[in-house]
Amino acid sequence: MVTAKPTIRLAGSAAVGALETAPRPTILQFAEPDCVLTLLDILRHPEWKTALSNKVAAERTSEKRLRLYQPVHRLFHLVLVDAACTRPGEPRLDPKRVEKAGFVIRRVRKSALQGWMRQGETVLGWKDLPEDVTAAHRDDDPDPEIRRQRSLGKNRGLLARTSHPDPLQGLSESVHPLFAAPPDVCSARGKTFYYGMLPLTSDDMAPQASSPPFDDAFLQNRIPKGFVAAAAQSGPTALSRQDFLDMLRFLERDVGAFTDSKEGQELLKILETIPSAPGSAGTTLRAVLEKAYDEMDGVGEKGLRSLPSHWPALSAAQARAVRLAIKEALTARWRATAPRRRRFDGIGDTYVVCVFVRLKGENGCPCRTVWSAPSEVFEIVPWYESSGHPPVSVTLPALDKKALSRLKPNVAFTVPPSLRKTLEKLDMNKLLDGSHEEGTGSFGMICGFNIPIITLCAFIVLQIFLGLLHIVFFWLPFVRLCIPFPGSGSSGSDSEG
Repeated sequence: MVTAKPTIRLAGSAAVGALETAPRPTILQFAEPDCVLTLLDILRHPEWKTALSNKVAAERTSEKRLRLYQPVHRLFHLVLVDAACTRPGEPRLDPKRVEKAGFVIRRVRKSALQGWMRQGETVLGWKDLPEDVTAAHRDDDPDPEIRRQRSLGKNRGLLARTSHPDPLQGLSESVHPLFAAPPDVCSARGKTFYYGMLPLTSDDMAPQASSPPFDDAFLQNRIPKGFVAAAAQSGPTALSRQDFLDMLRFLERDVGAFTDSKEGQELLKILETIPSAPGSAGTTLRAVLEKAYDEMDGVGEKGLRSLPSHWPALSAAQARAVRLAIKEALTARWRATAPRRRRFDGIGDTYVVCVFVRLKGENGCPCRTVWSAPSEVFEIVPWYESSGHPPVSVTLPALDKKALSRLKPNVAFTVPPSLRKTLEKLDMNKLLDGSHEEGTGSFGMICGFNIPIITLCAFIVLQIFLGLLHIVFFWLPFVRLCIPFPGSGSSGSDSEG
């Protein structure tokens, strides 16, 4: 005999407000690092409803959107649901009937909800979810194998012969665990609570960087004017020293034309087909640019003398070939250097939490998955914003000989011979010119430093630069707040007398 399946509702606790038509999980915010113990203590307290209501995340934007802080802000968030039967008179859900409980975080887009998906152990990143997966009364499981078994039953012959369509095409969605509250808590409240830590930061990365942003409008504004097609019937034009240096810097830094990259060499091959003067079969633009680059590499920009007095007018076909080669080179460098975005790196992205419980099968039937409605839409506060909590205090050493004498080196830098030679003859004026002298000898060094002293030096330099930049930005009242406090008189610190 097959028993009737009770309907399970996953909702935030009624303590935090009246249940809505589509009840949703509750997101709690704690300043305590041991937030789980704090939550359980609240649920054990006779006045638990009031205390729990005070922990509900409530900060919102001007558009009334919920804002959640990252752990770097020293604020922590928990997801809380009450798993209950909806039929009057039914007992609360027995945790022993639950095979697994968890939740997923989905990104909200105009077209669809997106899940953080995997193909086996391979991270695929954010992918659009089909409507039947995000529907209100869905029963799909995040685990593709569970979906397959439940759809096909447990008949091995049928499993071997049948291929049931999977809306997620065998992909799995990243799941975060939920834990049942201890039996004494559930008994005291007459409810089955499930809770879990809500991760708002992640090291998971998308498999690829975002698409290169090099469209025609970008290239038109970025490519040096010497590589732009000239007007019809125009001849060589005068080229200023600054324009030529800008061209060399662009080829070196942006495009990587003077490296051994395939795309850089392709660009140089195209420049080799363009004569530096009309009708000239000798010197090409490649030869002119490479000669100037080699000279600049030795004497610096100020010592550069290999400057062309005129620059040829490029035809439309030549300019098009150069532009395409530059675009290929920029795209290759973008793919090699552009950082991949982590899971929650999108500033302004919005998310929801969806909770599920997987109930054990009864009488030989497969397990069943029950989902909650999505949580309130929220965004993640960037790490650089303040949470309103007191700042972290860093105590600096006092500037007296007695205190400084106790600060021994606690970090060492191994300096190779080539770097030591450069540092030995370090001259700031020559560095600004792009040239420098090297010292002698073929030995390296091990240099020991004290980290608190390094911090003190950085603090002094910071004060200097803040004062200088304040002349431009007028930001000192916003970025620095200094208040006096009496000297402690403790050993190793400044004191009166």
